[in-house]
Amino acid sequence: MLRRIEAARLATENMKLRMGFARQAKQMNKEGAHGTFPAEEKLTATFTNEMILYETLLCFRERERPVAELADLLAVSEDQAAVAIETLKKKRMTYSKKSL
Repeated sequence: MLRRIEAARLATENMKLRMGFARQAKQMNKEGAHGTFPAEEKLTATFTNEMILYETLLCFRERERPVAELADLLAVSEDQAAVAIETLKKKRMTYSKKSL
């Protein structure tokens, strides 16, 4: 549970998620539609992907794990876990506590 909370904190600090909300707010103001996100599904997908990414990072901070074990631990598909690992590699995000 603590890992999920930490992953959520890291995801909300990330620029990608903040920019998504900013774009939605701008669109809401433009359309005069207050109280409803125009692309709620897109925001949800972005947040979910960021959560998987940061949970993967936190799991690897504990120790490296095979994709199947990671997927089971995070309750995601093996494809999603593999994508998160590849994203971490591409972004050169390290698995050490210092990277957080």
